[in-house]
Amino acid sequence: MLPTYSGGKPGDARSTAPVYSPLPGDVTWDTMSFISELKRRKVLRVAAIYIVSAWLSLQVADVLFPGWGVPDTAIRFVVYAAAAGFPLALLFAWMFDITPHGIRRTPRSDTHEATTLASRDYGLLVFLVLLFVAITWNFAHRVALTRSGIPEASIPVRVPNATLLAILPFHDESLDTEGAAFLANGVHRDLMTNVMKIASLGVIAPGSVEQYRDTRKPPSVIGRELAVSHILEGAVQRAGARVRVTLQLVKADSEVSIWAESYDRTLTADNLFEIQADIAEKVAIALQAAMTPAEKSRVQNPATEIFAAYEALARGYEAYDENNAVAMEEAMHWFRRALEIEPDFAHAHQAIGRLYGYASQFGALPPEEAFELAEISLRRAIELDPAIGPAYGWLAVIVRDRDGEFAKALDMLDTALANEPGNARIMHIKALTLRLLGRLEEAAPLYERAQRLDPLSLTVTESYGSFLRDTGRFEDAEQQYRRALALDPDFPSTWWGLGTLYWTKGQPAQALEWFGGAIDRSPYSDDFRAWLSLAQLEMGQADLAEESARQSLAALRGRKSTSVHYVLYLAALARGDDFTRWPDVRTMSGHTWLGGAMQLPGQTLMQLRFADALTEIEARVPGLDNADEALDFRNFREAVDAAIALERLGEEERSTQLLDRVDAFIATQRRIGFRGYWVEDARVAALRGDSDGAILALETAVAEGWRNLWWFYFEHDPALETVRADPRFQALHSVVAAEMRAESVTP
Repeated sequence: MLPTYSGGKPGDARSTAPVYSPLPGDVTWDTMSFISELKRRKVLRVAAIYIVSAWLSLQVADVLFPGWGVPDTAIRFVVYAAAAGFPLALLFAWMFDITPHGIRRTPRSDTHEATTLASRDYGLLVFLVLLFVAITWNFAHRVALTRSGIPEASIPVRVPNATLLAILPFHDESLDTEGAAFLANGVHRDLMTNVMKIASLGVIAPGSVEQYRDTRKPPSVIGRELAVSHILEGAVQRAGARVRVTLQLVKADSEVSIWAESYDRTLTADNLFEIQADIAEKVAIALQAAMTPAEKSRVQNPATEIFAAYEALARGYEAYDENNAVAMEEAMHWFRRALEIEPDFAHAHQAIGRLYGYASQFGALPPEEAFELAEISLRRAIELDPAIGPAYGWLAVIVRDRDGEFAKALDMLDTALANEPGNARIMHIKALTLRLLGRLEEAAPLYERAQRLDPLSLTVTESYGSFLRDTGRFEDAEQQYRRALALDPDFPSTWWGLGTLYWTKGQPAQALEWFGGAIDRSPYSDDFRAWLSLAQLEMGQADLAEESARQSLAALRGRKSTSVHYVLYLAALARGDDFTRWPDVRTMSGHTWLGGAMQLPGQTLMQLRFADALTEIEARVPGLDNADEALDFRNFREAVDAAIALERLGEEERSTQLLDRVDAFIATQRRIGFRGYWVEDARVAALRGDSDGAILALETAVAEGWRNLWWFYFEHDPALETVRADPRFQALHSVVAAEMRAESVTP
């Protein structure tokens, strides 16, 4: 029985129980003994020394990393390594002592002599050393991978170009003026625009140099990261009615200044533009880049003579760069203010047009209204200043995406690049336009140039991955997509792009994971949801595809979705159900792209209503019979459909003429990739009655990796009806079907 307290004082004979019973949370003598043991074993001393050493390591890394080309974000790996090593240090201190005679086991509290190590102690020491080495190696490896901000495996080998320049964001050194940062940013933006007008010079795009704002990295590191030969640094200081602009052009590898200049002027719009023009010309001279008379004229052309209008425009762009809905409203306020001050300010009209073009992305306006308002402002900008390059570029996007006028869009893009040949954004828009037309060889140098001038652009990096996917360069495409993930792991289009890559390679199970990731990051994208259902169709899971498509419609909360409805139509077709209960949405929209799915034959052709099908096709694609008009990516499949209908209607000559034109187009295209042109070879051969050629084309396609929409072509395509009973066709069908359905089996 435990003793109880019966009163009395300590030491009193009547006291038969402890004077004090500890309450929960109180420090007991056992706790104090433990703390004493920690002190005896020097654990607390080691902990203190370790914390101080870790703090010093962080300070050293913070100073040295920029000079070694390691980004600031790599500091976190020092923290991780220090945190991981802390318990190892405490464990070592508890169990061992370092004595003049070597490492000894710490003696127990009842003895004062350290004992020699037993075999198990050596095993523990080896384990601790190996664990320490593993932590150190992992730390060094992760730091190495961050040296240029992207995974090492994804870094292309780029040799610095002798006329490639990075203009770092200018410092605002104004001390007595509230909110003067807009001026430094405006001067920087306008100078970059001027340099973009010089064809023999190349300038890194604004988005890719923005990360170097207030950087502590030396020019040699920045030069290696951006693969540039020269770096221009500058500062702007506003003092009342005066402005000072100081600049220095540095050779990146040697960090030697080769040109410096200081401008001290009265703060007027004329003076600002004169300074910027003079800088552009002197930089060109320093880099031995020739300027044509037309380029010199464009560089010297001032945007406005009214400083208040210039200031409003600069403030608008400062808000615009924040890239959110609230900032966009503020940007619009300043752009409109610029027009109130100067109604014929072309650059303000251009800025408003560009802002309207993005309005639908922030939910501010429906796409149709946003495009209409954007077009009005952009055309007004061009009317006021025919040499305003970007306005042509943004207008080209509207003409291409809203009107489907690719030829007009390309003409506008050519005009834009003639005025600003170094504008990476416009290069990318033209490259993308050519890619959408299937003109991949023409798109390639533009993509490469845009990537070089804007290496840290998420949009360009992801889009270039899609280009590589389209050309069948699957390994390069995956590397490029993963490079985009390194720039921003939450950009949904990159997840979608990787999904389409695996879909193209015939790996729909992996594609599903990436499509799911895209949906997680953009839950209201109907196209991403449609792609997920399309991947399920690839695995022969028509019921599941329909279920997920219906779930998508529910998740979209009543929003109309051409792409998801089309998947429902395809799911019914795949199951052999009445697909006509779904509207033939492919006839309603030319802007949705599902890897060729939207260009499959329409309902009337699938129902073998050939006359109706031909009427629909001719209404949708006027002039398809015009032999003088070359087919392209937008209409060559319609031509095959029309050839099917004509052949079945007995008009074999017209059918053959169309097939000849299809052959002429697809002969210029790569045979594997996102588009799957080998399949078109098989379709054309089958329609010509060449069964051997059709089977050979299909066998080649399957061997090369084609799987896109395999179930439709093998099981439903009317063009392949004449070879469907061929044993070779059936054998190939069985192999692909078994392979694709095995994708749905989880190991």
